[in-house]
Amino acid sequence: DYVPTIVLSDQKSAKLDFEGIVAQPVRRAIVQAVYTGNSTVVAESLTLDDGSFTITVPKPYPVWVRVLSQTATSSAVKDATSLSTCLGAQWDIKVVDNTQNNLTYAIQTKTIYKSRSDSILLLAPTASQSELFDSQKRSGGPFHILDVILKEIDLVCEVNAATKFGSLVIGWSVDNTSASPLRPEVGDIESTSFDKESVSILILGQNGVEADEYNPHVIAHEFGHFLEHRLFRSDGFSTYHSAGDVIDPRAAWSEGFGYAIAAIALKNSWNTDTRWDGSKTRIGSAIDISQVPTAIADQSIYSETTVQYFLWTLTQLEKRTDRFFSVMGGGQKNTKGFS
Repeated sequence: DYVPTIVLSDQKSAKLDFEGIVAQPVRRAIVQAVYTGNSTVVAESLTLDDGSFTITVPKPYPVWVRVLSQTATSSAVKDATSLSTCLGAQWDIKVVDNTQNNLTYAIQTKTIYKSRSDSILLLAPTASQSELFDSQKRSGGPFHILDVILKEIDLVCEVNAATKFGSLVIGWSVDNTSASPLRPEVGDIESTSFDKESVSILILGQNGVEADEYNPHVIAHEFGHFLEHRLFRSDGFSTYHSAGDVIDPRAAWSEGFGYAIAAIALKNSWNTDTRWDGSKTRIGSAIDISQVPTAIADQSIYSETTVQYFLWTLTQLEKRTDRFFSVMGGGQKNTKGFS
């Protein structure tokens, strides 16, 4: 399921539209047939971009069928249901529960299959109770995170169809909160963030406080940092940052790049970040990065707002991203100066 975001009339705030929840396909996720006798995986395939899949079991085993919150390919091939240009690309990306020994999320059939079936339906629902998530129906979260990542992968593939993205582990849990110090195994993750040392992303998920699994720009922003680390270059470092802040130009570039590539991949210039206020109302911030920064503090190389506006405008004016990514992977990556 997908929970859309609404930008409010003040053009500064946003909230999740729980009344507008819609089903969306689980794309390019690993499908497994699991032998019921000893839980051995006996067959594996991927869902197509329309959510359908075919899996062939080599022997007449009694099996369960499950779909993992993981997408992996050693050489991407053309999918007739997809507009993706990835061809020969490689990646292995999974969403795990960091509070359960990094167990990969999955949805599994209750039915045991012993013969051919043309009607296997697996659902990952998300539902709400007033302004909160329904705690019993949050299985759609990990798959939405994966879907956002795939949109960014597709963006990069438009320039290099055979990009080697490598591996990435994304930790999300309903227990993930902004508590310190950092203890992911119990859900204390400080914030949604990318860590270059472990090459991983941690995402907040605490119901009624802050949960980012349906904040697509936040997810795509952190994956942007992964792309900097894996494919491009960043001399930035972890620091508190927000619109209006004057920060080190290296950090300003990195954070502005993250927001810009998120907007480009999602085809939406509204950078939104929703959370709950003290009265348990889901509300958050909204910034249209296509608009010229007006605050003095937002008009310099020390501002992430300047960087995101510049990069968004550059790609929109050119109506292409190939030269942008060419510079990111070439001159910017190899320059002797800081970036």
